[in-house]
Amino acid sequence: MQARPAIRRHLILCAAVFLGACARPLRVMTFSRGEPDTTSKLKRVVIASPQIKKENSPSPFKSTWVALSEQLQAQGIPSIVVEQDPLELERGQAIRNRASAFGATHLLSLSVASSSITVRGNTTQEGATMWEASVLELDRKKTVWRGITHVYYGHSNNTEQAERVSISIISKLRGDGLL
Repeated sequence: MQARPAIRRHLILCAAVFLGACARPLRVMTFSRGEPDTTSKLKRVVIASPQIKKENSPSPFKSTWVALSEQLQAQGIPSIVVEQDPLELERGQAIRNRASAFGATHLLSLSVASSSITVRGNTTQEGATMWEASVLELDRKKTVWRGITHVYYGHSNNTEQAERVSISIISKLRGDGLL
């Protein structure tokens, strides 16, 4: 009869470990470095993103560029997202054309440096992604800010992930004096 309490304790411990693994929170951390004593402020921003093939993709990445644009617009900074064609022969020409037509003052380049995630439907089950961002002042053709954002996924949907990444980047841009 002594085996039953031991089995019960083992089952309770297994359930606690399983539930703890399922409840991992989404964590987002951004590290940045801005140009010392910069007077550059974001006014009109083109956000350059790699081309995502599927238009209605549930990709947590595609929604991040859109969320970042929305966060900038909420700060009163007009912005657009321009996708880069990986097969474009004149690298960056489409972005330069769109930036010129938009009257952009800055180019914010945001790309996935590394990622290892498991996605089921519209929910990321687990994994991590590292984003690299930089801000180029177009008049001076000078990079005035760089950032790296680490995202550690728990069970979260793409909208939540995109919002948390964009809020983290906006917070660092503000802290570094670009907003």
